[in-house]
Amino acid sequence: MEGKTSSGARCARRGEGFAEALAIYQQLRSIFESSKGGAKDLRTLHRVRELCTKASRSLSDSVCRDRLGQLQNLADALFSDRRNQQWARNRSTSGVPSLRYRTRATLEALHGRLTYMMAARKSLEAAASRERRLERAFHGSSK
Repeated sequence: MEGKTSSGARCARRGEGFAEALAIYQQLRSIFESSKGGAKDLRTLHRVRELCTKASRSLSDSVCRDRLGQLQNLADALFSDRRNQQWARNRSTSGVPSLRYRTRATLEALHGRLTYMMAARKSLEAAASRERRLERAFHGSSK
C-alpha cells in the first residue's frame, strides 16, 4: 500500500496545531468538569463554542473536528433549561447525567486522537531525520 496514507498521517506530516488543540482540550475538560449543566448558562455555552471553533481552525483532521462539533452539540443541550430533557431516560429524570457521560466520552476520544496524532508526527519527524542522516552518510562516503 505504498503511496496511500491515512488522513491522520497526512495531518501529522503537515505539523498542525496539536499542542494548541491539547491546551484547548484541557480548558474544555475543566469547563465541563466544573459546570453542573441542566440550566441555561449562555456564558459557559459561548465559551465552549469559542474554544471548539478555535481548536477546529487549528486542525484539519476530520476526526478531531467531528469530536469538537459533537462537544458543541452536547454543550447546547447541557447548558440549556430544557434541551437536556431530550437525553433523559424517562420523563421523570434529567438528561444531565447522560449528557455529562457523553461529554466525558467525547472529550476522552478527542484527547486520544490528539495524542495519537502528536505521536505520529513525532515518529514521522524522527524517521525523516534518520533518512536525512543516512542520505548524508551515503553521499559523503560515495565521494
